[in-house]
Amino acid sequence: MANISGLKADIGDISTEVKNDDFKGLGMNIADIMTKTVGPVPEAALTAAAFPEFDGLHANCAMRISV
Repeated sequence: MANISGLKADIGDISTEVKNDDFKGLGMNIADIMTKTVGPVPEAALTAAAFPEFDGLHANCAMRISV
């Protein structure tokens, strides 16, 4: 209930952003709505070392770019 006025403002902006193809603003509003409703997403405590190595037992995806 503490965030109801902010939620109403964010929801009110959605139709305008869709009409104007403002997808960045739309995404920001959706993120604000989710944060105000559910709460902030906690920062992950995982590091790259916590993930498995790329080997025959684990799926992986990579991209190499040469300029």
